[in-house]
Amino acid sequence: MSDNENKEIASNEDESIEMQIAANRKVKDSIFCSLFREKENALSLYNAVNRTSYTDPDELDVQVVENSVYMGYNEDNSFIIDSVLAMYEHQSTYNPNMPVRMLIYIADVYKRYIEEHAIQNELYGTRKIMLPAPQAIVFYNGLTDKGSSTS
Repeated sequence: MSDNENKEIASNEDESIEMQIAANRKVKDSIFCSLFREKENALSLYNAVNRTSYTDPDELDVQVVENSVYMGYNEDNSFIIDSVLAMYEHQSTYNPNMPVRMLIYIADVYKRYIEEHAIQNELYGTRKIMLPAPQAIVFYNGLTDKGSSTS
């Protein structure tokens, strides 16, 4: 076999591996989304993360980031419970921009929350409006070791 043929085979193998990794990433993400879009499972995850013991899944006010498709990102799971805006994102690849992305998600949910509760006019008033406290958590299971962080 010539060097060119070997390079072509190696290149095809690399492309195949990259496609498998991309497909695997999407499978992991869709499993996470499917599993935790169910209110019972989302509540169980919230309880595990926060060491709480809520039992009524109907207490969850599920939030969806509407412009996520337009913006080219996908926010996995978010809901409001007991004055907390819980946002859970799954990543199988390292992304140092997750804090910025989560900020965008939170801002989008807050904007909709303000509109839904008809408190837009109060933004410029003298009284403080109350918003659910954000709790943004990224579950990472990629191959690059980044350790754990609580910040």
